[in-house]
Amino acid sequence: MSEYKVDNDVDYDADIEECMTVERIREIRRLINNKKPTVLFFTWDQCGPCKLVKSVLDKLVRDQVIKEYFTLDIAGEAERGEHLPSQFAVGHVPSVLLFSQGVEFKRFKGIPGNRESELEDAIAKAMHTHKVMSVK
Repeated sequence: MSEYKVDNDVDYDADIEECMTVERIREIRRLINNKKPTVLFFTWDQCGPCKLVKSVLDKLVRDQVIKEYFTLDIAGEAERGEHLPSQFAVGHVPSVLLFSQGVEFKRFKGIPGNRESELEDAIAKAMHTHKVMSVK
């Protein structure tokens, strides 16, 4: 499992800084460094499975399993010249990355078992397990 620590005192690569708006950088840093687990969702508007994953994430927010998630459309990122998928080693969509305090603790590529319910259960379990381990 990869770990990505985002340090607010460390500058991103110059080309990343130039391409991304200050607001987007702040929002992503805020989300990733949040003490509560947070989700980054890499998607593409032409991707059918991505729409299923979005509906699962929306349900998890409504059910208060996750607090929030941040959607990054890879086509939009590329059009703006942003390189977030490569910054997070995302090569497939849909990809869901779970973070807490700047550290990635779980990653999902695609839909486990090709069933929405399995993805929902897997994310809920990861969030619960992380919460229990964080308390210890």
